[in-house]
Amino acid sequence: MQQTVQSADGTTISYQRVGEGPPVVCLHGTGVTSEIWQGIIRELREQATVFAVDRRGRGNSGDTEPYAFEREREDIEALIDTLDEEPIVVGSSFGGLLALAVAQTRSLRSLALYEPPLPALTIGDGESLATRMAAFLEQGEREAAVKHFFTEAAGATHVESWPIWPACVDLAETMARECRVVESFTLDGLDISVPALLFTGEHSPDYLQDGIKLLDERITDSRVATIEGAGHAGVATASAQVANALSLELL
Repeated sequence: MQQTVQSADGTTISYQRVGEGPPVVCLHGTGVTSEIWQGIIRELREQATVFAVDRRGRGNSGDTEPYAFEREREDIEALIDTLDEEPIVVGSSFGGLLALAVAQTRSLRSLALYEPPLPALTIGDGESLATRMAAFLEQGEREAAVKHFFTEAAGATHVESWPIWPACVDLAETMARECRVVESFTLDGLDISVPALLFTGEHSPDYLQDGIKLLDERITDSRVATIEGAGHAGVATASAQVANALSLELL
């Protein structure tokens, strides 16, 4: 069922609500929409109520300028405030950073994070990915910007053959702004008091796996689950494995 909630700044945030059971709020990463959670929804709908959010600027959700990471946090806070019980919040990639931020302001049952991008990614000569993305967009090379993002950030190849292509090209500007957030994100002051299940893909880039190790050191009650045969897109490509771990550890 498609539903909406109004964020603090008046932006309409859309989400899919499917299933019965404890609430599981799912936050997607960069360059995709809530459709990335369809496999997880199929796996969990008999034991949980899944709330798959279209983050602002994507899918059926609205957007309001100027963009700020704090507005994204307020979007999810608005949804959580409508729930009758504390949710499990699942964040994939950039959605994992958002889940960490929400955990500082709202009471949660637990967290599940699939490779939040820590530390910030730079390209070989030290130029930031955000800077390179901006250069592509300024030149009107939107497809090149998106391909470059997925190659550098996720170690991906042949993006044009992915199910999300070419729809993801429409999200190029949102991808660039999220790169800027990643490069300024810090774990300073991080205080996670709930259990956290930390996912990493067997074939994910080293910097993403290193980020999971760092979070495991910083979060007191954490466990790492490696998704065999998967990379950074494991919530979509290995949804049964991810959902099984969620069921065993958190539900």
